[in-house]
Amino acid sequence: MIIAITGGFSVGIAYLEIQHHLPPKPWKAIVFIILIVAILLPAILLAEIRPPMFVLSPAGPIFQMSLGIVTLIFIGELLCTATLTSGLIGWWISRTKLSTLAMALSGFVFALGPGHNIPFIGGIGGVMKEWAIMVMVIIVSTFVLVESYEWFSRTKGHKFLECRRL
Repeated sequence: MIIAITGGFSVGIAYLEIQHHLPPKPWKAIVFIILIVAILLPAILLAEIRPPMFVLSPAGPIFQMSLGIVTLIFIGELLCTATLTSGLIGWWISRTKLSTLAMALSGFVFALGPGHNIPFIGGIGGVMKEWAIMVMVIIVSTFVLVESYEWFSRTKGHKFLECRRL
């Protein structure tokens, strides 16, 4: 729950920082979906090119790597790439330190949340089902974020958004 709250808050702040640089609706949500996929893509590609971390057996998963290697892969392939990629995207879009930091934090927390399985599912059977679930989460959450922001900015919440920009 803490990761979800932190993730929602950090993604919301990142969105506030870059949304003025995104195209108008309905393209805004589509571009944001593409940005999230771009943030997770390095981790996905790295997970798919290395051997699987485990094999599935009737008794459950059998890890083929030590816990230390699994931890390094999780941190390096997922958390570091998502944080670096999202920070670079934040800088590329708006060229401010705040958007860079907000995007980097949101990429890190998003990787911990919906993306946490990426290193583990790479190279195993059924991976397409996992990717489909992740893509659906990204699509739904992005449209909720964009539409919520639009609704909030049309209601009394617009004063809060204006104060935050000062």
